[in-house]
Amino acid sequence: MHWQDEGPWTGEISAPMLLDCGVNFVELGHSERRTHFVETDHTIRMKVSAALKHGLTPLICVGEKAGQINQADAVLEQQVRSALVHAPRGSELLIAYEPAWAIGKEGVAAEPEYADARQARIKSVAEDMLEISTPSLYGGSVDADNCAQFIGQPAVDGLFIGRAAWPMTRTLPSAPRFQITRKC
Repeated sequence: MHWQDEGPWTGEISAPMLLDCGVNFVELGHSERRTHFVETDHTIRMKVSAALKHGLTPLICVGEKAGQINQADAVLEQQVRSALVHAPRGSELLIAYEPAWAIGKEGVAAEPEYADARQARIKSVAEDMLEISTPSLYGGSVDADNCAQFIGQPAVDGLFIGRAAWPMTRTLPSAPRFQITRKC
């Protein structure tokens, strides 16, 4: 999603256009967008503001790169604070924690306890800024073999499943696309 309502933004789509298509959620800040399309904390902040202004629920992706594991909490706090700096108190949104090193074909899932600690930090920062509890999802090489371990962690409110969900979308076309659940 682009942060402007209209204009010459080839390859991007505006919040009003998404609403016209019946969209409720918009994924913002994914590490692949940060890497390949040079999205920054600043552009993600503008997109979050635009989404909230138009009544879309932002799903804000945050995550550290492999070389940032020792500073993960600081990196995540910076990403969350930057994304939410203009969000009104009480804004309803979702945050997906996806360590960049855990996503994609070569990704390796985080240890569930590591993910839980990062998610607890993310939720604390978001609650401090928004004054409400914000659901935090874990994503990054989640599959049928490890989903129960992640969803069993206290700070993990749901799962953000990528590649492992592809076969499911073919066999269950009527399944809801976004659902927070405590089951796998």
